[in-house]
Amino acid sequence: MVGGQGLDHPGVLGPCNYIRKLCSLGWVPPNHMYFGYYATLVMFQKGGEHWKEWNEAMKAQLLPTQCKGGANDGSWNPDDNPDIGSRVMTTALCCMCLEVYYRYLPLYRD
Repeated sequence: MVGGQGLDHPGVLGPCNYIRKLCSLGWVPPNHMYFGYYATLVMFQKGGEHWKEWNEAMKAQLLPTQCKGGANDGSWNPDDNPDIGSRVMTTALCCMCLEVYYRYLPLYRD
């Protein structure tokens, strides 16, 4: 269940389809990682093609944007809006997105 609803409930399916549309338009993290993290959680629970598309697009965006070398090696640059997070917060959210399948069990199986 997501928000107390089954995965095919319109209140779950609608947002998942919206996130899937964002993904098809090329919008995925690291911008606004707070949204990206929760989008990752709901897409993981939804599973199937929703999760497959989101996960591939997310990895394709996050892995190349990770800082390589220098003082910030291994971290991610903060979101575009400095009022909503720092390098530490952005890096933590990016890591949690990439490890969601190690931290949670799917609520439903296909």
